[in-house]
Amino acid sequence: MKKISFNGLERRIYKRIPKNFTVKFRIRKRENLKVGHSDWPIGILENLSAGGALFKYNRDLPLNSLIDFRIRSPISRAPIECRGKVVRVEPIINASIARIGIAFVKITGQNKRIINEFADDFYKVNNT
Repeated sequence: MKKISFNGLERRIYKRIPKNFTVKFRIRKRENLKVGHSDWPIGILENLSAGGALFKYNRDLPLNSLIDFRIRSPISRAPIECRGKVVRVEPIINASIARIGIAFVKITGQNKRIINEFADDFYKVNNT
């Protein structure tokens, strides 16, 4: 597998936590319309920041879809709830999953703070 290196400017505002977390989500068709069934499918986060996330799911999701999230992690006792917009979909070749990039469009200040504090602690411990 060829490793890709990045030599440009970092454009991210928030530090990303490269840890796997379980995420439950549901897709919304429009801002105020909940779509689908009452079940919340499960995906696996590859990384998380106060501005967005990257997760794996067993199918592609349409670009610009709005998604409600419930993120379970050691960061918080209660799930972190937020809303994101699909900004990138990368099907994984020879696998039945895709990597899906999300930009948060609705997240409380408290949840942003919790994620940022966890990121700061993560990088202090891992010296990166």
